[in-house]
Amino acid sequence: MTKNTKKIIISILLSLLGGVFGFLIAYLGFKSANQYPGEITLALFVAIIPLYFIVIALHEAGHAIAGVWVGFDFKFYVVGPFMWEKEDVKWKFSWNKNVNTAGGLVLCLPTNDHNLRKRFAWFAAGGPLASLATGLLFFVLYMLCKNYAFVGSLWLFVQGVLGLACLLSLFIFFVTALPFHAGGFSSDGARCLRLLSGGRKADFEVLLLKIITSSSSGTMPNALSERELQNALALGTEVGSPTAFYLNLYLYYHYWSVNKLEEAEIYLQKYISCADEVPEGIRNGVWLEGVIFYGLVKPDYEKAIGYWSKYKPAALIAKVLALGAEVTVLKLQNKSEASEQKFKEAIASQYQAIDKGIGFYLASVFSDVSKNKE
Repeated sequence: MTKNTKKIIISILLSLLGGVFGFLIAYLGFKSANQYPGEITLALFVAIIPLYFIVIALHEAGHAIAGVWVGFDFKFYVVGPFMWEKEDVKWKFSWNKNVNTAGGLVLCLPTNDHNLRKRFAWFAAGGPLASLATGLLFFVLYMLCKNYAFVGSLWLFVQGVLGLACLLSLFIFFVTALPFHAGGFSSDGARCLRLLSGGRKADFEVLLLKIITSSSSGTMPNALSERELQNALALGTEVGSPTAFYLNLYLYYHYWSVNKLEEAEIYLQKYISCADEVPEGIRNGVWLEGVIFYGLVKPDYEKAIGYWSKYKPAALIAKVLALGAEVTVLKLQNKSEASEQKFKEAIASQYQAIDKGIGFYLASVFSDVSKNKE
């Protein structure tokens, strides 16, 4: 089966699933309009948004619980605008301003290499299992509520909320448990299957997850193992993994950070050549990597401006990357006054990056450039 055929099948399945969910919501909406008073129906429609975040929170909590259960270090928990991050042994709350994680995200880091394949599989499965369990729980509560003959607006509202929560939870379960890879992302189900299948594909998945979680936790690119990065890329290429291209980005940053600029450029170009495989929401960030490298690291005005001309702003791109590229262009255009404030904004935005290791490294580069200007 070709890649295009797989994409078409996955798109059809997801469209059908979305269509079924939309139909059920519409059906329940019409039913509640006939069954419930108008104010209850309106309240239920308003409740859909907070209920969505609640079921996402439960899904992500499933990942976290599974991670802790298998001995991972639980570091990061995000649901919508709420973010909790562990610093040393204490948890710190802050508002999430990064739309990349506006849905939900949990970061759990392995503390040792023992049986990582199975432990990562449980971690991946934790979310869908939590959504299935809570969906069934909400269904039981809904049926109990429906069978008791209490009256009153509040009781009707509670009954409707439980029904919606059940539907949303089961929808999240099916979407995340369905094994598919699309647009540079793998579902929990797909990742779980690859890990449990064993063999070289599972070995690659473990290596990639180790690298991503390590960098996301704040490990700088120069601290990543060159041997491990190269082994992961070779293995990913060997098994034809659709996510192997990510290793080019990590190798690019690793070689840049240790001042091996020829090697860095080779992997940057490999990453740029894989632009079509990068998730659509962050695809335009590929051009920004080129802008920064050829604008600040290995000066080539035409290349830097050429990549800048391809870039189209997108909400999902890390601010430290977007602002840094904008600063680079201003610098190339000798607009030093306009670039000064952007430098400060780019450096301050490092903590909003999902991949904190890359975010911290870019901020350090921009800080050095800013000091040299002075």
